[in-house]
Order: sequence, then structure tokens, then C-alpha cells
Amino acid sequence: MGQNILDFLNSADSILYFPILIIVMTVAGLYFSFRTKFVQLRLFKESCKLLLEPSEDKSGKTVSSFQALMISTASRVGTGNIVGVSTAVCIGGPGACFWMWVMCIITAASAFVESTLAQIFKRKDETGHYFGVAVAVGFILMVLVAFFMLGGGKRLVRFTEILVPFMGIAYVLISLIVIAVNFRNIPSMFVEIFKDAFNFKAIFGGITGSCLVYGIKRGLYSNEAGVGSAPNASASANVTHPAKQGLVQTLSVYIDTLLLCTATALMCLSSGVERSEAVAGAQYVQNSVSTVFGGFGPVFITMAMVLFAFTTLLGNLFYVDNALAFLNHKKMPSKRFLNIFHIICSVVIFFGAIIPMDAAWAAADITMGGMTLINLPACALLGSIAVKTLKDYEAQKKAGRNPVFKASEIGLEAEETDMWK
Repeated sequence: MGQNILDFLNSADSILYFPILIIVMTVAGLYFSFRTKFVQLRLFKESCKLLLEPSEDKSGKTVSSFQALMISTASRVGTGNIVGVSTAVCIGGPGACFWMWVMCIITAASAFVESTLAQIFKRKDETGHYFGVAVAVGFILMVLVAFFMLGGGKRLVRFTEILVPFMGIAYVLISLIVIAVNFRNIPSMFVEIFKDAFNFKAIFGGITGSCLVYGIKRGLYSNEAGVGSAPNASASANVTHPAKQGLVQTLSVYIDTLLLCTATALMCLSSGVERSEAVAGAQYVQNSVSTVFGGFGPVFITMAMVLFAFTTLLGNLFYVDNALAFLNHKKMPSKRFLNIFHIICSVVIFFGAIIPMDAAWAAADITMGGMTLINLPACALLGSIAVKTLKDYEAQKKAGRNPVFKASEIGLEAEETDMWK
């Protein structure tokens, strides 16, 4: 029975990603890229500036642009950055790294559009907060998640604001040390990546298990661009113009894929340790780090996986609270309901940690792929609004002003948005 379910999940996973999602994600990403004149590259410097822009509200009740970025990054940065990348490289081949880079840059435009739209159409609840319209280890995660969720959203926001930058920097530093120690392997490593990425005979000979498909699957699962989850965090930010948060959210995609996923891939490939289906996952990464740090390597990778998984859970549960408020007619459910709900979520986390890895990855791929197929067409239908908003932002910047958005300036009626009158 269990094997039949696993076979079904794997079959559905394969069909969903090739050809359906590969086509949808690429077309949507390119469409948004051309419509916005490649905003994800053209305004990269502006995105970095906006990251440090303080919130207009000094009361401390609202979420700043940086905090919203950290929440969305928390949901993106997870075990996919370690286990997922390792699996992609071991099974799909080194070329998977290249295709992750390509999809990251293309889909960053989708991230801009979905987050800008989330800001435009965000709602305010009765408390004044904004929300969007969108084993061993398992036991520890269950307890920690319950503690932070029962403490309320503010505790969660403050914690992710501190932990996400810390763990990301620590992980990249360890990766750079491993790469530096194995610097002699760097040239051959890049030759292998690009050679495998453009080995189309091998790719089309077995496309469902190729570097192309694995790169796209792991890239989507990791950075979530176009999935529709990050806009929940984007909508909660207090900014003067929706395009500001759209630009900031493109950075989250880059942090996740170009920085952290790449750190894992290059660290593993430069180490020279054997890669095979037998070591796909955490073991391949642990073996790579062990070449430099010995026994500390596996310990560090285990700690990193726990922290990455933890922040992913916190980020996504923050989204759940926003969804509950939306479903409850702009009001947060009662404290008693939320406490019970969060406890149930924590128990589900424990069971999720003990199911077979293949089933977990397949289920995650299918659900996230399904969300993408709903979200991207909706963004395409509303895409002209995001493009007009971007043009309004750039026009105000060109005039030397700090952009302030008014819905009427781009032709939106007053009743179409709660904000931006």
C-alpha cells in the first residue's frame, strides 16, 4: 500500500514538472522579465538600497521591509538548500546547478510581480496589521515551533530577523572555507557544471531525471518564486510604494538560490568526494564538509539543517496566520482557536519528519507545483497593474521624490484596494 502511494506521488511529480511546470514557469518568468524590462537585474542596486529603508510607522506594530524580507527568506531557506541541492547534484548531475541559476534569474521577475501585487491589494485587520490574500530532530522542531507560534507573530518576526542573517552567513562562510581549501578543483568543477548542463543528448535521453529537471525542481522548491507564498510576507510590510517591496523580494530569491544553494553545490563539487544516488541528501554534504573540518563537519551540517528547517516552518506558519485572517473576514480567529491550531501544526511537523524521504519530496513538489499553476496565471492576468506600478515608481524616482503610491494614479478605483487611497 505504502509503495503504491509512493509510486503514484513520484509519477504525478514527474508529469507535473515535465513538461507542465517547466513551460509555465519559463514562459511566465520571461513574460514578466520583458514586461518589466528585466527589473530583477536592472534595478538590483535599487533593491539593495530599499532593503535598509526604515518603516514609516515608529509604533513597532507594523512589519518593516527588512523584516518582511527575513520572513520570506526564512520560508525559502530550508532543507532544500542542503538536502535538495545535494540530491539534485548526485542524481541529476552537476549541471543542475547551472539550471538553478538560470531559473533563479528568470523567476525573480515573477517574485517582483507577485509581491508588488500583494502590496497593492493587501488588507488591514481590526488590530491594524496587514495581511495578504494568498523524529529526534522532528520532536525538537515540534517543541520549538510550538513555543514561538504560541508566543504570537511578533515573537516570530523578531526571532527570524536575527536568526536568518546569522545562520545564512555562517553557512556561506563554512562553504567558502571548504571551497578555498580545495581551490585546485575549482576550474575542473566549473567545466563539469557547464559541460553537464549543455549535454542535451543525456538530458533528452532521460529528461525526468536530468540535471535540467532536477535544477528546476530544486530551484522552485527552494526559492518559491512564483509559488504565491512569499506575497504573504510582502503584504505585511509597511512601505510607501508597492514596488519597493517587490524589488526587495527579488533579493530573497537571489539570497536563497544564487547564494545558499550555490554554496552547497560548489562546496560539494569542489571537495572531490564521491557522489552517487547512495549518498544523495545530507550525507553527500556532510562528507564534503568533513574533508576540511573532520568530525565537526557532520555536526555543523546537522545543526544547519535543523535551523534551516526551523525557520522554514516559522515563515510558513506566519503565512498560515495571514490566511486564517483572510478566511475569517479580516479578523484573526480567537486566541483559543489559534493555540489549538498551532499545537496541531506542531504535531504534524513531527509526523512529517518520520515519513520516507522520497514521499516527502514528492508531496512537497506536487503541492508547490500546484500552487504555482494557480498563482502564475493570476499574476499574468494582473500583470499590467504591476507594470504600471513599476513605471509610477520609476517616474517618481526620476523626479527626485521618495515614491508614494496612489491607486488612482494607475487607474485603480477606490473600492478595489483597502489601502493607497
